[in-house]
Amino acid sequence: MDIQGQCAWLQDFQQQWHASAQDLSMLSEKPRSDSLTEPGSTPDAASGLPYRARCFRLLLALHRLMSSKSSLEMPGLEEGERDELLRYQPGVGVLVGKMNRVKCSVPGLMLEDGREEHLYLMPSGHTLLLARPDTVKALNAEPVIAEPLRLVVLHNGGDENAKASGSFWGNAEAPSLRLQVFAPRSPALRMLAGLRGAKQPSGGYPRDGLASGTLTASTEDPVEVVLVFPDDKRKNIAWKLLSQAHAQLMHRLFNSVLSFLSAVRTKSP
Repeated sequence: MDIQGQCAWLQDFQQQWHASAQDLSMLSEKPRSDSLTEPGSTPDAASGLPYRARCFRLLLALHRLMSSKSSLEMPGLEEGERDELLRYQPGVGVLVGKMNRVKCSVPGLMLEDGREEHLYLMPSGHTLLLARPDTVKALNAEPVIAEPLRLVVLHNGGDENAKASGSFWGNAEAPSLRLQVFAPRSPALRMLAGLRGAKQPSGGYPRDGLASGTLTASTEDPVEVVLVFPDDKRKNIAWKLLSQAHAQLMHRLFNSVLSFLSAVRTKSP
């Protein structure tokens, strides 16, 4: 399976993991007779699901039945993701030193005076990170968007000619990259979701130190994010940074989840 196939496979798994965790919470809150379907009937949540998603749901149901302890943390999560999401929290300044950065903007995110805000995409192994300079402390930055990279889908395929419509930096068109973010936590992305009429995801940013795996991808609408760059050079550098980090992360996660599902199948009666 190529990297695009692995990413699609993992997005299906993460959505079903989240749905499975929600089912587990409902079972603990409702009387058992209220949460079980009639014999021969199909649960509403699983009806209409693609074949692969139904297989994931079945394996995760078996995992819940066989597990001695209930856990909402998805298998394969790395400490690096937890550390980065706790370090890079929107609105909280953080020391970044002389970390490399690529200037860009996100259509829809404006300054108070109505001008489009210039942000900086920063390289990260586990996080989609866009920040503004900290006006108070030197070598600090204030994250605006910080999302788990595993919940990001990259589009454009590195197309050198991808353009975004609209006026940016005085041009009719500008080089851009298009992304989708599932279950966004950053207030800026949740605001964009509301402006575009997308269904707001539940949960929020893990400021209390919760493990990032407790707020995985949901079945709500993903938020489309367009990163617009002043020139093709910056856009190509950004694509290289994002695509390489994303491919490496998803490959490791794919292998971890595959091992987990294989273990569940082996243990199942």
